[in-house]
Amino acid sequence: MPQAFTPQQMAIIKQQLFNSACRYAITQGIKKTSLEQLTADAGISKSTFYKFYDCKEQLFLEVGMHFERQVIDETQRALHESAGQSSKCRTALAVNAAFDCLASLGAMRFLKEDISSLRDHFSPSDALEHYKSMSDSIFHVLKEEGVQFAFPDQIVSSVIHILYLSIQHAGEFDNFAAALRELVLSACDRLVA
Repeated sequence: MPQAFTPQQMAIIKQQLFNSACRYAITQGIKKTSLEQLTADAGISKSTFYKFYDCKEQLFLEVGMHFERQVIDETQRALHESAGQSSKCRTALAVNAAFDCLASLGAMRFLKEDISSLRDHFSPSDALEHYKSMSDSIFHVLKEEGVQFAFPDQIVSSVIHILYLSIQHAGEFDNFAAALRELVLSACDRLVA
């Protein structure tokens, strides 16, 4: 007879699965993470896993959305804390806060490679369709918070995406963080109205 879990046990197990998936997303990615690893960490069987998620990809999608939420929250926090400063300065602070959050998560490879590979596992009507990229999320937060740009949205979005992609090369350059900050400041000075 299958084991019945209390609601509290269910919540604990789901959190353990999520915590393990977060760790594996950063350290080894989806493809190298087995269902056995996830279930062993949570102390459950593989069949019990399916009481929580339809597949491991669904769990990792939840992780990606969690990372995205953290970056969005940091972007909004920086915008709100810099109220009263110039739009150019506020935007630069917000973009740098988003990039700092991404760097501290250590999830760039996961966000770049694994999230896009999840598209194959879900129908277009699923939530993944709404997840384009982290740089799009940053751009949309800026727009929603009323930042006005002097260039078309496509150009601004592309500049943010190029800066975002550079983060994956952070370890290859001395003073990368300082250089990225200067690039963001220069871009905002030119792009923000």
